[in-house]
Amino acid sequence: MLTSNTKRLLVVVDDEQIHHLVKFCFSDEYDFQCAFTGEEALDLAEKEEFPVVLLDLNLPGESGMEILPKLRVKNRHQKITILTGHASRQNPF
Repeated sequence: MLTSNTKRLLVVVDDEQIHHLVKFCFSDEYDFQCAFTGEEALDLAEKEEFPVVLLDLNLPGESGMEILPKLRVKNRHQKITILTGHASRQNPF
């Protein structure tokens, strides 16, 4: 159940299944918006404040690493967790 103290979360992942998983896991605690591209994420971040961001590195268009500093400029105090399905031990990012 969402209340006035509900935390805001921006999910930036180009995989619809991950969006559904986040909704299933966090919808009781977080009010969240989903973006499938870096450009969508920046548009949402321009309109609303998100203290927490889940950011995929491998996005269509601008990558997660390219939009990361742009998100930071908008809110230096937000917590950003990086997700990727393409990491290896030799190259974690």
